[in-house]
Amino acid sequence: MVTDKYKFLQLLHSEIEVNVALALEIGQNLPALGLTQYLEDYTILWNTFSVTEEKLRGDELQQVEAKHIAELNQVNLGLYQCILPSLPPQIGLLKNLLRVDLISHNLKSLPAEIGQLKRLFKLRVSSNCLEHLPSELGELTSLRKFYAYSNQLTALPESIGQLNNLEELDLERNFLGKLPQEIGQLQNLKVLQLAHNSLITLPLEIGQLQNLQELTLQQNQLAKLPNTIDGWQSLKLLHLEQNNLRTIPAEMGCLASLQELYLECNQLHHLPETLGDLANLQKLKVWRNKLTSLPTTLGQLTNLRLLDVGYNPLGVFPVQVASLTNLVELHLWENQLKAIPPNIGNLQKLEELNLAGNYVEKLPNELFQLSSLKILDVRFNELTKLPEGIGNLKKLETLNLRNNHLSDLPMTIRQLEKLQTLDLRANNLSESVQNKINSWFSNDKTKVIFE
Repeated sequence: MVTDKYKFLQLLHSEIEVNVALALEIGQNLPALGLTQYLEDYTILWNTFSVTEEKLRGDELQQVEAKHIAELNQVNLGLYQCILPSLPPQIGLLKNLLRVDLISHNLKSLPAEIGQLKRLFKLRVSSNCLEHLPSELGELTSLRKFYAYSNQLTALPESIGQLNNLEELDLERNFLGKLPQEIGQLQNLKVLQLAHNSLITLPLEIGQLQNLQELTLQQNQLAKLPNTIDGWQSLKLLHLEQNNLRTIPAEMGCLASLQELYLECNQLHHLPETLGDLANLQKLKVWRNKLTSLPTTLGQLTNLRLLDVGYNPLGVFPVQVASLTNLVELHLWENQLKAIPPNIGNLQKLEELNLAGNYVEKLPNELFQLSSLKILDVRFNELTKLPEGIGNLKKLETLNLRNNHLSDLPMTIRQLEKLQTLDLRANNLSESVQNKINSWFSNDKTKVIFE
């Protein structure tokens, strides 16, 4: 009888219609196999997941046939943007499933039987109304990708730590207040997305994620980071913007693989000197904080391509920036800078320089040696004169001089053949000077804005 049961189930769960038909024949001859119950269960599954003309008319199938069962036994299950308040527990019958996509269905819960899908390696239940996840989720030991963003989750089951093969976990836009310490057991995790939640702290065990490459934690309520973050030796991308961080632990400098670090919109008064140890860092954003200075070691970040320190109370241009010779974008907008040092001319790869909203009265001649510069933004400063050297910026495409005290422009500005936008609003330019400037740019290439 055991052999009959095994053979019956093997055929019944087949993706091939003739095999399923043979299972139905065996089941009819051996009532003890419980064929009637299986037919009822598969009928519920068909009426739940199938999209047919009959169903659209409101007519449900009364009993499945071999072709219906074979179709349900396929490896993919996907329904998109329709109302499906709950999954039937019978979903545990679909043993072949490798991928399940149930996005935007108004799902409020997942049945415990979801844990029976032992082959499942991708599960997407995003944009639903899930308030909790069943502990049986931890039984999905083949799962590699789990997406549950945009739900109403407030906590995770401890069993999530059993997902030994999980590589991607997306829980963004939920209401998570904390993470279970078992999160540290996900040794194969490469991508962890937790942005837009309500996290106040992180468990120490999160530092055990040695293979983690991407971590998004922006728009939470984190006040500090655990000092165990030095375990993130594979991390390349770290989003921490829009939290309540007041300090960054010195262990941040141990993240040898880090390429992008986003710390904007926090409460940081200083950055650790160990930041200079991030030899592979390419992008650093720390705008809208409370920084009055930058680490002296910043100049060691020779691979840095983007630095944004806008909207901070920096009173002096950080001289160590001049050592960042691979810098392509430099943003120092809305600080309290009064002067730009001559060594800014070292940044020969710079393409965008944003100094808007400072108190700069004069631009150094060395700035006009930046032969790669395409965008120069010095609006809302105290400039009274633009140096003749402006004509040397042959690649310049955008020049924003709005809200300064300019009464004229040098003729050399006509040499900017690639200039597309010249913003001169709110300066002291007379009508005759405006007419002269217009005549310099009478072609259609350059848009000159006076008001």
